[in-house]
Order: sequence, then structure tokens, then C-alpha cells
Amino acid sequence: MAAIKAKKDSSMVVGLNMLKDNKADAFVSAGSTGAFLSGAIFIVKRIEGLDRPAIAPIFKGDKGPSMVIDIGANVDCKPIHLVNFAKMGKVYFESILNVKRPSIGLINNGVEEGKGNSLTKETYTILNNLKGENFNFIGNVEPRDVIKGEVNVLVCDGFVGNAILKSTEGVASSIFKSLKEEINASLKNKLGGLLLKSSLQKFKKRFNADEYGGALILGVNGICIKAHGNSNAEAIKNAIKLAHISVERKILEKLKSEIKTIDSFKIM
Repeated sequence: MAAIKAKKDSSMVVGLNMLKDNKADAFVSAGSTGAFLSGAIFIVKRIEGLDRPAIAPIFKGDKGPSMVIDIGANVDCKPIHLVNFAKMGKVYFESILNVKRPSIGLINNGVEEGKGNSLTKETYTILNNLKGENFNFIGNVEPRDVIKGEVNVLVCDGFVGNAILKSTEGVASSIFKSLKEEINASLKNKLGGLLLKSSLQKFKKRFNADEYGGALILGVNGICIKAHGNSNAEAIKNAIKLAHISVERKILEKLKSEIKTIDSFKIM
């Protein structure tokens, strides 16, 4: 917030103010996540009826894309916040990825009902009560399900989500480093690496976030997309494409409509 207040002529503050004043339809930034999130909340404001916006990146799973929501915007959460995250993730998959009845799971330390701490137990009860034709809640899931890609929306607080994100990045980085070291260890390995080049490129692409470009900050009253700080041209292009699709398919209006359907649960 100090940066937002002190740097009123920065591209981030100018862009967010344009979004607030309807001079822009969407805003994409690869700048500081903390500054962008703070600016989005205090300049663009939250969707009415929503307390906590969330950052929701897409992961490439074995069987399809999956979303972890939230990955760091909200460390301490209440059940109603996680319910809102689930609703927003549902809208994203339906509107942006054209998935009908996306599956929604609650990240926990086991799949059995009754597992977890007070937050996950209370959240489970609410989500299970919402389960129906228009809300495909499948129960508790585990962090490993992010990579499997069998579950579309994986819900958790920002503390858990950020730990999953950092762990996934660390494992991917370690795998590629080890592969490179082994390939360069001998001439025989280098020749083998050349034969496997196309396969290795496909393998690397599975862990490449550039295809999605960035993550929507879901819950603010405007289309805000956070691109990675080290984004290349391909990633920025796709982040802008995501912004265009989000506006074209009216995801903001759909999010507002979805949030209104759970007002009765705010007493929790």
C-alpha cells in the first residue's frame, strides 16, 4: 500500500485507475504481486458482497487443467471465504475454459469426510449442502490431485495454496536441473538427449505456465490479470488474450451473479 500511495504516476496505479474509471476493460501486470493485489482491492474495489478476492492460477494436470484457489492472497480465512473461492472457480471454468459442471474439491489432509481442521470441516459442510445439478462438489481432495488434473477447482486458504505453488515450482525446477545434468554428463548421454529432444520439449511444455499467461484476481470489480514477473513474450501475449476472453465472455458479471446466490451463508 505504501508503494501504491507513493507512486501515483506508476504504470500500475495509472492502469488500475483507468480500469476503475471505465477507461479500460481489463488490466494486465507482471509487476509486484503484493502491490497489484493491494491496488486492485483499494482502487478497483471488491465485488459487492465479497470480502476476499483470490489469486487463482491454472495448472496443467495429466488429464486436464486444474485451478488452485487461493494461492496467497488470503492467509487466514473463514469458511465463507472458501465457499466464495469455490463459486468463483466454478464460474472461471464454465466461462473461460468451457467446462460444464466443473468438479470442485476441498484440499485437505485426506479424502475422508471429517478430516482436517475446524476451517476445512466447516467449509466441507457448507459446500456439501450446496452440492447439486449446478454445483459439482466432489468432497475432500489432496494436494497431489493438482498435478493429476482429475479435479477442476481445488479450494484452500492462501497459506496452503502458496505452499502447494512453491512446492510444485521447486519439484519442477529440480527435475529439469537433474535431467540437464545427466544429459550433459557424457557424450553418450548427449546423443541420447538429441534423440529424445522432441519428447523432452513436450515434457517441459507440460510444466510451462506461459500457455495461460497469468492468473485472474477473482473477486475485484474489474478484470485484473497477474502475469509472472519473468514472463516472456508468449506469456504476455496469452495474458492479454485471457483478458480479452474474460471481457468478451462477461466473467465479471457472472461472478457478481454467482456471489449473490450464497448471501444466506454469510452468518457463518
